[in-house]
Amino acid sequence: MVVLAAACGMAVANIYYSQPLLGRISSTFGVSEGRTELVVTLTQLGYALGLFLLVPLGDLLENRALASRTLLVTAAALLAAGLAPNFGVFLAVSVVVGISSMVAQILIPYAAHLASPADRGKVVGNVMAGPRWPGSCLTSPSRATRSSVSGRSTNCGPTPGPASTRST
Repeated sequence: MVVLAAACGMAVANIYYSQPLLGRISSTFGVSEGRTELVVTLTQLGYALGLFLLVPLGDLLENRALASRTLLVTAAALLAAGLAPNFGVFLAVSVVVGISSMVAQILIPYAAHLASPADRGKVVGNVMAGPRWPGSCLTSPSRATRSSVSGRSTNCGPTPGPASTRST
């Protein structure tokens, strides 16, 4: 189950890997940061497309085969992204990364199928939440390091300031 939890976490993370790298992607391909944000948008749209088109296949095909083939597509798409010769190819591959990242939605029912009925809820909970806590614990230090190295803020949301603090 640890392997399934790790696979779920990594698959979901595929959707977000590009966000802290947008500046580097922009300079690598020589495009504006505004255009580079298309990577995130297209990856998210690909994920939505994968949810809509591929997740229903889990009811028609055997989950293990579907998951293993989708993971192979994910690996190939990530390799292609790393080798992309230009920004257009990188964008196209980002859509494929998003589409294939829906594999987490196949692995969760597969884990439930493998578990005994008495342990099913626990197993599903661990597979869904297990990979999140290390990421949550590492996010803040990683964000602070990236911010100090790059000199740019890497906050994902509003920074607390005087207007958002409450006095008691």
